[in-house]
Amino acid sequence: MQHNNAHGLPQSSPKWVQGFTNKSVGFVNSRTICYPCGNYIIFINIITRDRSFLKCHTGGIGAFAVNPNQHVVAFSDRQLNPVIYIYNFQGLKKVAKLTGQASLDYSLLAFSHAGPYLASYSSLPDFSLSIWDWHKKVVLCSQSQPGVEVTAMSFNPMSWHQLCLHSGTSVTIWTIERNNEEHILKSKPVKLPTEDGSIVDEQNSFFSRPSVSDPYFGPVLPNSAIAGLVGDEAETFRPKDDIQPCVHPTVHCWTPASELYMGCEEGYFLKIGADTFKAVLVNPKSSTDTKAKRRATFRSLSQASVKGQAPAKRGAQNVVLLAMALHKDGLYAAGNSVAESGEVHIWQLDDGAFVSKMCLHVLVTAMACSLSSHCVAVGTGKGHVYFIDVTEVETPRVIHRVLLSEIPVQFIHYEQSGQFLITSNINGQIFVLNAFPSKLFEILGCVEMSSEIIDLTSLYDIEKDTTEVIVLLCPPEIKRARVEIFNLHANIISENEKCITERGMLKENKIRRRAYELDFSLYSLVKRKDGTVLGYTSQAPFICKYHLSAKITWKDQPISLSEKKTPSKQFGHAFLYLSPHGKWLASVAESGIVFIHDASSMDVLAREYCHSYHGRGIKSFAFSLDSQYMLACGSQDGALVCLKWKKLGERKTKDAVDFGSYLLTMFNSYIFRENLALRNMTEWTAASKPQLYESASSQIRLHKTSGIELTEEDEYFLLTQAKPDEIAWIDQKAQKAIKDESSKFAEKRKEVKLGIKELRKKVCVIDLLEYFQKLCRGIALQFIQNIFCEIVVSPLLASPKQSMIVTETICILDRRSDYHVSEQEIQVRKDIEMENLANRYIREIIKHECWDAMSVKGRSVKTFHSPCEVQNYPMRERTPEEQQMLDRVLYLKKIEAIDLKVETLYSSFPPNVSSSTCVLYMIMILDVSHNEIGRLNKVRITKIIYNIK
Repeated sequence: MQHNNAHGLPQSSPKWVQGFTNKSVGFVNSRTICYPCGNYIIFINIITRDRSFLKCHTGGIGAFAVNPNQHVVAFSDRQLNPVIYIYNFQGLKKVAKLTGQASLDYSLLAFSHAGPYLASYSSLPDFSLSIWDWHKKVVLCSQSQPGVEVTAMSFNPMSWHQLCLHSGTSVTIWTIERNNEEHILKSKPVKLPTEDGSIVDEQNSFFSRPSVSDPYFGPVLPNSAIAGLVGDEAETFRPKDDIQPCVHPTVHCWTPASELYMGCEEGYFLKIGADTFKAVLVNPKSSTDTKAKRRATFRSLSQASVKGQAPAKRGAQNVVLLAMALHKDGLYAAGNSVAESGEVHIWQLDDGAFVSKMCLHVLVTAMACSLSSHCVAVGTGKGHVYFIDVTEVETPRVIHRVLLSEIPVQFIHYEQSGQFLITSNINGQIFVLNAFPSKLFEILGCVEMSSEIIDLTSLYDIEKDTTEVIVLLCPPEIKRARVEIFNLHANIISENEKCITERGMLKENKIRRRAYELDFSLYSLVKRKDGTVLGYTSQAPFICKYHLSAKITWKDQPISLSEKKTPSKQFGHAFLYLSPHGKWLASVAESGIVFIHDASSMDVLAREYCHSYHGRGIKSFAFSLDSQYMLACGSQDGALVCLKWKKLGERKTKDAVDFGSYLLTMFNSYIFRENLALRNMTEWTAASKPQLYESASSQIRLHKTSGIELTEEDEYFLLTQAKPDEIAWIDQKAQKAIKDESSKFAEKRKEVKLGIKELRKKVCVIDLLEYFQKLCRGIALQFIQNIFCEIVVSPLLASPKQSMIVTETICILDRRSDYHVSEQEIQVRKDIEMENLANRYIREIIKHECWDAMSVKGRSVKTFHSPCEVQNYPMRERTPEEQQMLDRVLYLKKIEAIDLKVETLYSSFPPNVSSSTCVLYMIMILDVSHNEIGRLNKVRITKIIYNIK
């Protein structure tokens, strides 16, 4: 680990490294495999399972190659003007350093099977193929291919004079020609079949109809002549309709006969002759069923099938081949695997030895380990939280699952007392759960934040037995950090019904929620036991220190300013983590470097370059309970690095270990009880649901009849799918609250409905009276009213049958047309009238809230000949508290203005004027001058001044 060089300062180094990437894997000898992972190359003895690693001290590893014959590995770094390093496996000693053939990065490296030859291919902007003699550390030859990206490269194992390079669209075989000490590279492209498997004959593509010999249709002209082209373009021109896309190569393998076998995305298997440069289909595509591509398949194609005989099973030949290896028993081919496996791995902390794993088959977004039991909580992208029992570490099992909401889980956090599990989703909802398995992980309540959550942490107060939950927000309207804090007490568990609302929200008076606004936007923050808050700013690399005062509400508090800013050498998105005993602060970022600070003085204790910034650095970090081990997980490099202190003061070590022992002693009171409850819980599975079990069973039968092999993990995957009708906890609470409100206010609803019906009848009567007056123009008003009361008003208040009299009367009176009103039209008319009545009601509410309640109405003044507009904002009448605050602020502003005026006048006096005269002049000027008393005071003060002079 990189650290301060002063004697006596703490030091730490990587203890072990775990992880895997999709890069090359090779045997460095007959018993040891190796592969790159982040900034390291990991070596594993396949017999003893011993692990070791080699670190690239300049950052992340780019290209990688291994030579099992000479027991060496080669890799490139990812700095400007990258370097190729070659190490011997015995002792991990550097044997060569090659420079000078790339500007930015190497994409591929390959060793020849015999001889000291190494091939390298550089990426943008060079795109250069180079052949090295790594014993002499010189370049033999080089050839540039501008714009050509290559995905795979290998030497012919029988001849180092041939190489195969292919991209996703083309295959090229390169030949190295030698004359004494001169070496030249020559390329030959391979003709690939089209996507439908047909071989295109390009010899006669120059003419428009090469197969037509009858001159009846006229002479056969070249395509370029038909297009009207001359010159160089005429030689290579082909019509667009004649150009067909070719297959897309994915992997290749050499044979002892110097032939190439190649797999394609379309499912074809090709054989390419190194002398003829032509591709031949080994297996025609048997079907177009794309479902075979969804699962991993690993098959051995016998030598008979390679030679052309039909294999027994062709399901494996229709998948996308990603890897090949030639064996004495045949050719092994591997296909694509499941993308989102959700595997949970368990390793020994001391040496990183693998213990066990289990697969959830879901996208995992967060994970945390309980302090009060041997349980792991895992959050998923579908909003579920899985609880895994690891009391038996060799056989972990899922014992419970809960759906909090349908929003992906963002954070999962066990607070230090071990009583609460705190989770949040990307919509700003925080759920508090009982962390004890004996209580079946009861959901205690929910807290909604005002915006998206940036970071979440907690602080446990042992003396008060309370937990503070600290949430970092960054509302877009203020573009600054906002910190919201609420407390969790033990009575939330014992008296849960009194602490939550009917919709499951924790009551604010129970959790004592408060908020603070800070002066900068932050990426992350932590809170120490002395009340100070440390935050990492997003605008510049600084760690700011804040002291948040106790308060009830945030409206009467100003913006909190940072007391101290400590520069940081990190860059990119950064996070802060506090050790369990609160004395060390870890700072990790996209730069990939871990800094350990003294939390009090902010001095750097140690630093380690764990991950490369090319892979977006570090994603998460964790301290062990005694703070002696630290885990850093990379964002994209797939590496998990364990750090351990090498040199640490005895006092510092004792403080950290003692605190860890104290926590274990505190947890021992219920760890045994909760672990016993975990062991007694049955294994959870969605297959226990009858409907889901039948569905999954039918899917298994369908897959078995389709000819695709299913493993035990595949059957487990089908049996543990989410139940389609599962309702989230937050939705259940909402439905229950609506149901309770409906039953509680049922009588009130009936009264409102009856009132609306009566009002509707009145409105209908008024509209019908107006219609009667329109139809009966010229008839006496008294006669209209009598008819209206007899045949209109009474039927409306009677049964629906009598209401038909109204329509009949209207038809009789309307002599201008034969008007007939059906029951459906009457119902539509009633619905429209009800809708209009509802809109009028809403209009009155909006008018009352947005216009009548405003003491200052919203108005605007527009100009005639320009788009300018001046408008004011509507304002409600100020409350007494707001008016008092405004008067106080105005009074303070007046004092500031007077003070500024006094300072200006004092500085304007010449130095020979006495101080008493200055004071009297200022009193005279600042005295009240708007009344007669002020004028008399001016006269008196003026006389005094003249007398003094």
